[in-house]
Amino acid sequence: MNRCDLILTDSGGIQEEAPSLGKPVLVMRQTTKRPEAIEAGVAKLVGMNRESIINSVEVLLKDAVEYRRMASHANPFWEGKASERTVSFLANEWKLKAKSSKVPIFWLYFQSNLKERIDKLKN
Repeated sequence: MNRCDLILTDSGGIQEEAPSLGKPVLVMRQTTKRPEAIEAGVAKLVGMNRESIINSVEVLLKDAVEYRRMASHANPFWEGKASERTVSFLANEWKLKAKSSKVPIFWLYFQSNLKERIDKLKN
């Protein structure tokens, strides 16, 4: 998906993921269970009619303003901080677990490069 210019889909999962990549999404359905994408302007319902689909693709490929409008909005489904919250949670868990005599192998591996991972998230 990252290498394409725009995305045509009927998949709800793709409608959620594509905005994070800055790709306009044309939804080939009459309705969507992801109205947040339509409301946020990152997706457009184009239906299943061939002419409507082709016209919508042409508009995005020819009209740079419209393309940027759809491609530049933030993802309405998440804010992009899940990994940061996960590392923070695991770091706090590690501190608690480290006091125990039984530390899971995963925690030992995680702790071994925790500082580097956290530093990467900050940059």
